Amino acid sequence: MTHTDEPPALCEASSSRSSMRQLTLISIVLLVAAGVVMSVDERVADAVSGFAGTSYTLHQVMSAINEIFGWWLFIAIGVAVLLDRDRIRRFVSLGVAAAACGGAVQLVKIIAGRARPDADIAAGSFTLFGGLGEKMDSFPSGHTAAAWFAALLLEQYFPGSIWFFGPAAAIASISRVAFSRHFLSDVIVGFLFVFVITRLLFRIRSLNFRPLYTRAGAASDTSNEAAAQVD
Repeated sequence: MTHTDEPPALCEASSSRSSMRQLTLISIVLLVAAGVVMSVDERVADAVSGFAGTSYTLHQVMSAINEIFGWWLFIAIGVAVLLDRDRIRRFVSLGVAAAACGGAVQLVKIIAGRARPDADIAAGSFTLFGGLGEKMDSFPSGHTAAAWFAALLLEQYFPGSIWFFGPAAAIASISRVAFSRHFLSDVIVGFLFVFVITRLLFRIRSLNFRPLYTRAGAASDTSNEAAAQVD
């Protein structure tokens, strides 16, 4: 039997294992990168914030891009989901993803208790379960997580949108370092959390993260119904 003659279930299982290997590899690379960067976090933060501070225009651009990922964007995503025929399952799926990503980030913030770059105590220091203290919730970056959560989610709903929201999320992430709110390692881990969690959730068939509309603008009712039959 050739590879092309393999049963669909076998091909799907093989593809699933390959995707998991890729996800594991990316996670390991990002974790190692965060660990390496952590040793030079303060120097990187000083360099980035210093560079951003030399240009008023750059500062304003970063601030404007941060506003893209404000509360209004998540409300817009919620409204788009509610307009779909499969609105209940989609809304539940959206809620599960938001709770999983947000909950994981906030839990680690509390446990890690890392001082922000502008904290009064030693910047970058960790205090176990100290994340409830003032300016002690630097690790990981919640703003970075929120920006990438929106970008990755929108790519699922509107394929191709990552070409706009991806770079915007990247700039919003770097701006957290430029504004002395986070260290680069906080940003890397914030992205890692959302990337891994969303990749895993998007694979669950009982959840619905399929495109909301086709490229022609038609509703994806047909694909939803077909997926429901498979589920």
